[in-house]
Amino acid sequence: MKATTAPVSSRALNDNNNVHAQGASGERYYLLARLLILLVFLVVVALQEGLALWPVALTSPLPVLVLWGYAAFSLLTALLISIPPLRNALTPAAFVDMIFITAIVFFSNTPVVLFALYLLPIVHLALRYSVGTGLIAGLIGAVLYGIAALVGTGGGSTAGDYAVLALQGMLLLLVPLLTGKLRDSWGAHNLAQLAAARQQAQVAQQRIDYYRERMEVLFNVAHKLGETLTGEKVLNVLMDKANTLVPFDAGAALLPTGKEGELQAEAGYNLSMVDHGFKLIVAYGSVLAEAFSTPPRPIRITDISQETVFADLTTTRSHKAACLIPLYSGYEIFGAVLVMRKSATPFEDTEIAILESLIIYATCALLNAELAAEIRKDRLDKSVLQEQARHYLAREIHDGLAQKLAAITMNIDFIKRMVQTNPPAAVKELDKLGDLYRRANYDVRTLLGELKPTTLETRGLPVAVEELLERYRMQYPDIQFHLETKRVEGLTMPQGDKSTLYNVVQEAVNNAIKHAEPRNVWVRFEREGFRLSIAIQDDGKGFDVDEERKKALARGSHGLSNYQERAKQVMVGDKSGIAEVRSSPGKGSTVLITVPLEV
Repeated sequence: MKATTAPVSSRALNDNNNVHAQGASGERYYLLARLLILLVFLVVVALQEGLALWPVALTSPLPVLVLWGYAAFSLLTALLISIPPLRNALTPAAFVDMIFITAIVFFSNTPVVLFALYLLPIVHLALRYSVGTGLIAGLIGAVLYGIAALVGTGGGSTAGDYAVLALQGMLLLLVPLLTGKLRDSWGAHNLAQLAAARQQAQVAQQRIDYYRERMEVLFNVAHKLGETLTGEKVLNVLMDKANTLVPFDAGAALLPTGKEGELQAEAGYNLSMVDHGFKLIVAYGSVLAEAFSTPPRPIRITDISQETVFADLTTTRSHKAACLIPLYSGYEIFGAVLVMRKSATPFEDTEIAILESLIIYATCALLNAELAAEIRKDRLDKSVLQEQARHYLAREIHDGLAQKLAAITMNIDFIKRMVQTNPPAAVKELDKLGDLYRRANYDVRTLLGELKPTTLETRGLPVAVEELLERYRMQYPDIQFHLETKRVEGLTMPQGDKSTLYNVVQEAVNNAIKHAEPRNVWVRFEREGFRLSIAIQDDGKGFDVDEERKKALARGSHGLSNYQERAKQVMVGDKSGIAEVRSSPGKGSTVLITVPLEV
């Protein structure tokens, strides 16, 4: 109740204040009229009668006393205007003005000229109060003017003078009537304009409140989306919160399945159970294809139940008006959002604009969720790689370096005893010990080179790979290792990218050695413009790529996908590297890496 009565009381209070303000303003303007009357009185007394205005005393001539009396009266009314509680006492003041005007007419030699002074208080009363008050003032003014005019002329008027006097009296009666009518007409017009202005202001305030509420909801939804770091939750929040901004009865978020031209309902609002996970084909000429055109744009649908592309969706059969809004960033499309109404009321442009804004937030949240997932995966991959590196390091040290160091220690003890009994044999054992030390030292250098080759930083990727292959040649003399380069002179890359590609080459060569049983392994570098291609090829037994990928997923291995993940880490601007594995049984295998280069 308070919420509805408060605005009415406020409006009434404002109207009351406006009335008082207008009344005070009218009285102030009428002070100018009193000043005019006082000036005319001054002219009549000082000029026509030739009377001295100062000093004034009770013995002064009557016109002088009346003049100063009117001056005092005017000053008093001016003071009363500034005191709100006493302002209403000014109502009879205009009638007092007519009495003083009558005195001026009486003292004047030309009463006809001063007749117009009566119009000032009469018009003021008619405008300030009512037509009736103005008529009463006009009647009183006509009587007073007639008495003053007749007495002032000493009764020696002619028939023409009486006729003029009658016309003047009629004019004093007609003026308040006409003035009141004009005031009522103008007042009604002004009231109508005021009502219309208030109505417009109310509508504008309602629209402001509406958009303020929508902006608050949109901000809250955007904040909620920004806090969501999984794609599934982003879609659920999108479909749940979108209805608070734009009313609709059902909706679905459609995302690509990975197959060309196929979408799947991933999240929904009031969506039929059988429609969850339903797959759609983006048919040529359909509204889906139109929404995904260049550039992507929202599509308003008059009757979705008649759209063949959605014919197999159960939910669409009971709905009419719909809107399809693409999820995209730049020209990359991530899917679409479909909202539906059971009624035929179409979605307005403002509603579509709000949905587009919300979907832009959702698209950013999806990208953030995707980046967060990639970061989590990268962290997991790095931890796995670190664990693998630790195992590799432990194995290499245990199987190679540790065994050699243990043998050196044992030989030293053996040589100590042999020096005393058989010095020539001890010398031969020292030669063997030196050879064992050199092999241990080579193992250490090889291990350090594999972990972080210094050549990679100082001389570049192709030279570091050549050193890697040289070590493989010494370890695996039955395999031929080949390095081929084209247009790689002056190749410069960030150190992180060089390390990533070096590890990819090392892993691919190791896989070929361990699994392919090759006779030859080739590593090829080729630069074409701002792209670098690296191919690691072998002539081993080969394998079925799809079958091997399924087996790897089954045992929780990501060997083949690691190539792609590492290649994607090499980025220039918005472009990233790609990896491809080609192989077939009996025909060897090839790992092809293509990465962008800086301009």
